[in-house]
Amino acid sequence: MREVIANVCFLGLIAGFSALSVLKPDAFYVHVQEDQPLEWSTVWALIVASAFFARAAFSQRRERPLPWFSAGLASLCVLFALEEISWGQRLFGYRPPRYFLENNYQLELNLHNILPTSVRQQILGAIFIGYGLLLPLLERIPSTKKALRTLGITAPPLGLAPIFGALLGLLVLYPLPYTGELVEAGMALAFLFSSIASLRKLGDDSPRMSTWPIYVGALSFVVMLGFGGALWSRGQLAADPVVVEVARAEIQRLEHDLRRLIDEERDLCGRHERLNAMAKRSKGSRLTTGRFASLTGSGLPEERAEFFIDPWSTAYWVRTSCNDRRDKVFIYSFGPNRGRDSSKWKLGGDDIGVIFRVRKDEAPRAEDEH
Repeated sequence: MREVIANVCFLGLIAGFSALSVLKPDAFYVHVQEDQPLEWSTVWALIVASAFFARAAFSQRRERPLPWFSAGLASLCVLFALEEISWGQRLFGYRPPRYFLENNYQLELNLHNILPTSVRQQILGAIFIGYGLLLPLLERIPSTKKALRTLGITAPPLGLAPIFGALLGLLVLYPLPYTGELVEAGMALAFLFSSIASLRKLGDDSPRMSTWPIYVGALSFVVMLGFGGALWSRGQLAADPVVVEVARAEIQRLEHDLRRLIDEERDLCGRHERLNAMAKRSKGSRLTTGRFASLTGSGLPEERAEFFIDPWSTAYWVRTSCNDRRDKVFIYSFGPNRGRDSSKWKLGGDDIGVIFRVRKDEAPRAEDEH
């Protein structure tokens, strides 16, 4: 019955977001962003799953001194959860070490975005195939079942195989924008139900086991409120009008630098990316030596100028749309809350930015001329 519930939940997740992407694309775009409910649901499902796997490892100590497999799954879930939130970078607003600024295209403190996309997909695919599909089948064979038990390996229920198979299909086909976020949420759900099954499979039917999910759920809720409160408080403190004005002034400089650059380099059109990524692809030096970069002479930290980072330690973003007569450009910062609140072409929440258009036959403004 638990596996049926898990499959229904997974199907509802995919169907719901698929419908949202068609019916309300702007709402879909907002809900799949970082620090939105989908991502935090993923994180907390992984944290609870890690607690259950850890409890399963403790139960295994009656049979083996080192319950490596369950302990490893618990550690893996914690690692995935921390990587998902970039080890609290957006939560606490710190700037990562220079190595991550140089090698992580998201300018965040996490390891998975240093790896090439193909390698990340291969790692997830290996987990889905090996853990989610092969182990349950091997457990059905008496000889391999005995070997798995001897090695201390606990397979997930075969009833969860449809979820792992669907996750593999989504990873390969990538049918929707931001499919990766849905894959991560589905994986967290699958691990959560697998961890519950591991506890029951190991025979932990004590009265304490029946209340364990309640305790973990209550603890997760308290911790979530605590993190949410800390984030809200920090956001309020960081929303210093002086800092907001600093960001507005920086965006004005960036607008000046981008007005001619977009028209001169047409391969920069039709993109949505961090300004740091655009600067790397640009043939000219307007961004790296423009008016924004010149702010280092009046106190802008070198790293912020070099990697186009806003006052709250997150990246400045740019979206471009170009046609034969007019270019449309959207430059923005996530603002004090360090989360994207804007839709594709509408500034929202506490985001700070500007949307401007440039006609091809528009004469240069006096302030644009060097």
